[in-house]
Amino acid sequence: MEYNSLIKTLDEYGSYELVIEWESGLKITGTPATLYETNNGLEDDDTNYVEYYAVACKRIYCLTQSIIQVVYIIG
Repeated sequence: MEYNSLIKTLDEYGSYELVIEWESGLKITGTPATLYETNNGLEDDDTNYVEYYAVACKRIYCLTQSIIQVVYIIG
């Protein structure tokens, strides 16, 4: 599975505090702690099985809220 542009950036600059902004207006800042491969918990022969990358971050702060939905970050 190949990294997308967000995961590539998080992997490359993982030791720095990063600011991520979405088109919806949501803007967060945080420091990536670990990057790992995971899945949706289904058996790999299930047609709905999906693998993806996940990033756990420390010190996440919401700088602006989304105009579409509110995002709750629990630390």
